[in-house]
Amino acid sequence: MGIEDKLAYPGQQPSPIRELLKHRVEISFGGGYPPPECFPVERITQLRAEIEPEYLQYGATEPLPEFNERLRKYLEREIGIRAEPDEISVGSGSQAILATLAATLISPGQTIVVDAPTYLGALGAFRTQRPKFITIPMTETGPDLDVLRQALTQNNVQFYYTVPNFGNPTGVTHDLKTREEIVGLAQKTGTLIVEDDPYGLLRYQGKPLPTLHELSPDHTAYIGTASKTIAPDMRTAWLVAPLALVDAYNTQAGAIQLYTSQVNQLVTARFLDSPDHFRKHIEKLRTTYGERLNTMLRAFEEMFPTGVTWTKPEGGMFIWISGLPTDIQSILNQAVTENVVFVPGTGFYANEPVSGTARFNFSNAKPEVITEGVRRIARILEPYY
Repeated sequence: MGIEDKLAYPGQQPSPIRELLKHRVEISFGGGYPPPECFPVERITQLRAEIEPEYLQYGATEPLPEFNERLRKYLEREIGIRAEPDEISVGSGSQAILATLAATLISPGQTIVVDAPTYLGALGAFRTQRPKFITIPMTETGPDLDVLRQALTQNNVQFYYTVPNFGNPTGVTHDLKTREEIVGLAQKTGTLIVEDDPYGLLRYQGKPLPTLHELSPDHTAYIGTASKTIAPDMRTAWLVAPLALVDAYNTQAGAIQLYTSQVNQLVTARFLDSPDHFRKHIEKLRTTYGERLNTMLRAFEEMFPTGVTWTKPEGGMFIWISGLPTDIQSILNQAVTENVVFVPGTGFYANEPVSGTARFNFSNAKPEVITEGVRRIARILEPYY
């Protein structure tokens, strides 16, 4: 008997995005990377230099009191969320929180509901617990409410996972009516909503909308992160949820994560709780990313063949492309030879993948690089149309 026979998940495939990042190419529309030139290096360096030596020691699973206090101020000021101290926990990035929530909430064979398409990192975390997936098609205003209503009323569901603001991978934002309908269904059916919100502050046009947590805190587990608004390597994220869930999460987190870096907690908290520095930084991100989004949208309009369609996000980091050739892997392989990559869309579906789709990231490349990258892909697509 070999090692393969002992694996808990034989044949489990790695994340297509993590595999894609192994390609060293000139132009990447692949991972959801913030551009290094936007990292607040000076401020992070200053805050790290101020850390007291005792915070290099092992820490508790629960968040540091200072992190908790400063985070609650930030959440109320910037997001509109009010939370009690014991309704907050912390994790080593949102992926760690998703994996820990999966271990907390899912037993093999239980049912969870996700959008189609949805964040593939969440799907990977949930699949470790071997659930049954029910998928909800996405529309221009969020999940198909008729399908969601049927899923929540006719099944015993552990939770519904969604990314309401500039979702990954589609860039779609749930409009206010959709948000109100979702929380109404959650209240009626007793469903827990897992609200993933890494991009909420990255809005380049339109008005902010209330989080699902703000609309129904008793039915929502809200996840936020420093990865998209400060820097990915901060590996600090937070969970805001009802007390009973936070307690259960902390028990699992102690086994899975042990604790979250105290240094990173303090740097994150002190960064978030410095309103002038923080808002200046966010405005820089909004200006930079907004320009890159508009550049990519113009390039698609000017260069992509008729029949290819795409979403038009108001924020975030991603655009979703449809109407591409069904053999999308062949298109990607040709793109790699042209020194450009994107993410095929099939991996973002829990059940039945839709071919001819792709996710493009616009935040990482400079405008002139975006234009050139789209031009190369357009040349590859031309013979197919």
